[in-house]
Amino acid sequence: ERLLAMPEDEVNQPYEEYREISNTYEQRVATLAIAGDAIPRYGAQWPEQGMLNARDHIQAFQLRNTPGQSIAATFMIGDNLEVGDPGQGAYSLFVMGHENDSGYMESYTWFRDTTEDGKAAPRYFDHLDWDGDGLDEILLDVFGDQKRSFAALSRQGDSWVRTYQDNCAES
Repeated sequence: ERLLAMPEDEVNQPYEEYREISNTYEQRVATLAIAGDAIPRYGAQWPEQGMLNARDHIQAFQLRNTPGQSIAATFMIGDNLEVGDPGQGAYSLFVMGHENDSGYMESYTWFRDTTEDGKAAPRYFDHLDWDGDGLDEILLDVFGDQKRSFAALSRQGDSWVRTYQDNCAES
């Protein structure tokens, strides 16, 4: 288990106690649909045992100043969501979706083919307004073949982009 701690006297904005939001059936199905749509876009091989068995981590969360809940999931194919060498032909797929009037829509995906790019498998860690702009950024815990690191996602307009990433996968 990992925790992110900041000195109270350094934090000049309101914060609330940590609370985990349990995911719902609709959110679990949404992550499968988002991942199922993403795999062909990346030209990746479909998981032999299906997307449900490939989903390694799922987390629902509520961004501040944002209507509807959000959901994030990591799918691991031929590998595990932990530090260590990936299997041959392994890849990871991180997906994120946000709730709107018609359900959950894809808001971000991160595909990583270990053969081409080395291992860097992300999972949702937490969210906070890191830069004080009133919008939450998302912190990801990233697993490489030798170590763990962090990456951050930020909003740019209507999109999410990776704005920071430690180098955990030497390739």
